[in-house]
Amino acid sequence: MRHARHRRHPRHARGFTLVELSLAIVLLGIVSVMVASFASGAMQSYFDAERRTELVDTTETAMRRLQRDVRLALPNSIRTTVVGTTAYLEFLPIVTGGRYRAELAGATPPGSCGVGTNNLLQFGVADSSFVTLGPVSDLPVSSPTGARPTNYLVVYNLGPGFSNADAYASGSATGGNKALLSSTSSSACESTIAFASHTFSLASPAARFHIVSRPVTYACDLATGQLLRYGNYNIAAAQPTPPAGVPALVLDGVSACTLAYDANALSQRLGIVSIRLTRTLEGESIRLSHDVMVDNAP
Repeated sequence: MRHARHRRHPRHARGFTLVELSLAIVLLGIVSVMVASFASGAMQSYFDAERRTELVDTTETAMRRLQRDVRLALPNSIRTTVVGTTAYLEFLPIVTGGRYRAELAGATPPGSCGVGTNNLLQFGVADSSFVTLGPVSDLPVSSPTGARPTNYLVVYNLGPGFSNADAYASGSATGGNKALLSSTSSSACESTIAFASHTFSLASPAARFHIVSRPVTYACDLATGQLLRYGNYNIAAAQPTPPAGVPALVLDGVSACTLAYDANALSQRLGIVSIRLTRTLEGESIRLSHDVMVDNAP
């Protein structure tokens, strides 16, 4: 009787031992931790960069909006003040402007512009209309009412402290330098400006006029960390702090700010508005500074 031989398994068919399996698991865990740490650091860096970019972009956008508005300010209409933890900057925004006819024109050849209606802007006596030197662009058709801004005609604005040359002063039919706009029209040669009967006291040396809308105020409130914009409220002799109405939110997360104005920073005809904003979100802070040059030539 032949005995069956004991068959041995080939060496390459041998399974893992418990020690080998444990070692493989440990090594795999170490590699996984290293890969996860590297990926986590890269992702965190990406999110940090994205947050900083968003922080810079939104803050810069708010600064550009403020700058754009300030550049449209009526000469000598910017005024600033600080009440508690809130800084206020107010101005009258220009809608359009031009030059009024100050002297009677002589005879004009046919087919050319020059004489027009010869309707001069009068000073020292009541007047209600005048014509411009050449047509004026962007003229409002009439003075809007209701929810829309009201427009005013302003001549020779020198700002607060100047009698009959301050557009913020209380309006009346006599004296002062602003009148409520009634209507406008234009031809190929000139524009006609009609306004509520008013006696202007001071003429502009350059025969300039401006049409402005209701005031605008930027308020930087550190108590709430917000930069706010107020508009469409009535002109007042004293700067309102805050103005009436519901403001629009321009920027949040503001931790420090400066809204300053130097009327004679460069000359009596040029002023500087200094804007400093520090914004802090999720532990990240950014500080932006801009100086805006404004034209104060009335």
